[in-house]
Order: sequence, then C-alpha cells, then structure tokens
Amino acid sequence: LAVFVNVGDNVACAPQPPSPVSARVVALDASTLEELWEFVLPVGDGVTAGVNLTDICCPDVFGNPTVDADGTVYINWSGGWAYAVRDANGDGTVDIDDSAEVTAFHHGGGANGNTGLAPGMAVAPSCWKIMG
Repeated sequence: LAVFVNVGDNVACAPQPPSPVSARVVALDASTLEELWEFVLPVGDGVTAGVNLTDICCPDVFGNPTVDADGTVYINWSGGWAYAVRDANGDGTVDIDDSAEVTAFHHGGGANGNTGLAPGMAVAPSCWKIMG
C-alpha cells in the first residue's frame, strides 16, 4: 500500500515573465513512510499553461493523483501536461525518458482535477477542456 504526494511550486495565474518552478511526485510506503520512488518533472516556466490576460485560470500545481489496479499513477500538472507514471524497473526513480515508466500528454492548460479512469479510457481535465 502506498501514498502518493505531489510537491511543487505553485504557478502564476496570469501571464508574467518566466520564473522557473520545480515539481515532483513521491510514492511513500503507507506503513513506514519510506520513499518508494520519485518522479521529477521538467522545470516549468512558472506560469499556468494556456493563460492570457482575458482568460485566467488559477489551479493548484497538481490535481489529486489517481492510481489504477496495476499501480500506474495518473497526475495532472498545471504546466500543461497529464502523466501516467510507474517505477517499472524498481530503481526508485521514474525516468521521464523511459516509455515503460512515463506516458505524457501535452494538453496545454492548467490542471487541478484528478484523472478519471474507465476500462480502456483515461480522462484528464484542464482549465478549459476535458481530454480522453
């Protein structure tokens, strides 16, 4: 049994000069709180993806994680990406360049909700649309 924690800098709600922000997801053993794995996201520019002066969205940095029956963790990040991650090789690090460990979808918007799952489908919300 594991607990998943999304940690990161909140992004700005309105367009502004870039200011790098970091974010990561950590899986912890629910009994011991020992770190099982970590996924470090690429450094973002500090602004919620997709905002402009006439269409502002102010989500948290992440939506809540969703976990499927196989242990894949689905996360939505306000840098404009939805991720499905797992530590496939058990080395404690989820490698963004390893397709066995990370599937990514760039939706281009801020995201605050969690991914909905159904057989054969994952639906990720953003500030302006739902993708599935």
